[in-house]
Amino acid sequence: EALRPLRLQGVIKSIVHIGNDLRVLSSFQKYPWEESGGHTPLAEDLRRNLRLKNRIGAWNISGAVYGTHRQVRVYQSIIKKKMRHLGRVKFIGSNTVALAGLLANLIEKLSAGKGLLVKIRSLEKVFGLLNGRPTEAFMYGALWRTSAHKEIGSLDPLENMAGLLWISPILPSTGEAAMELMDTVNPIFYKYSFEPLVTVSFITERAMVSVMSICYNKENPEETRNARDCYAQLFETLIKTGFVPYRSSIHSMHALDQDSQVFWDITREIKQVLDPGGIIAPGRYQPKYHKNTF
Repeated sequence: EALRPLRLQGVIKSIVHIGNDLRVLSSFQKYPWEESGGHTPLAEDLRRNLRLKNRIGAWNISGAVYGTHRQVRVYQSIIKKKMRHLGRVKFIGSNTVALAGLLANLIEKLSAGKGLLVKIRSLEKVFGLLNGRPTEAFMYGALWRTSAHKEIGSLDPLENMAGLLWISPILPSTGEAAMELMDTVNPIFYKYSFEPLVTVSFITERAMVSVMSICYNKENPEETRNARDCYAQLFETLIKTGFVPYRSSIHSMHALDQDSQVFWDITREIKQVLDPGGIIAPGRYQPKYHKNTF
């Protein structure tokens, strides 16, 4: 609710990301297997302790302010005034990131403060992304549920046997819609013993998209089955409650066929003309005839 007027007024022009605590934690660490005693999903008291330990909020906002030095100073003043009732408001510029980088280099030489080092390197990559430099930093989040004994030597999910399913519903940019969305999905995540790793992003002044991740260990057959069942129930429930995903995979394409026969008749005719042999992306444009298999 506080961000929407700032987007409408043009104070914030970048995409604004609102990530829950689990999304932030997963960006620099794996699931706390030792602290949790190997139990899943993450207990609420441990989740709260991890927030306090890492000094993050239940929800965390990131974005960028662009303009001349004078414009940026004005925008920062407005944002602080409008957002300070929600929590700490911090602005990080190139000088701060450079100083943090020097600290990270020192930590590496001393072989100490691994947790802080990971956070600083993550900050550097996020800052670079907001300045137009691509990064692989966010791949770390896919490794959230990798087994306790596996050392992370690569961010490649395949090398770490990390499973990831994600679903991305669209919603109005209101607090009421965001709360309704979370009230809808939280019980489903916990039913299948997963934590809701959630980001909600402003894509326009009036619309948001949420990306929700189901992270699982592909070496665990039961967890793999639960992940698929969780995804299927989430997709079906979100469609029924009006939170339609903005993207879909062939595994859930069939669920988009909600008696809209005219639309799918047209796609079938176009498909038949362009791809009569059914070679290109089989099932993707005719969900009715695609089996729901992973």
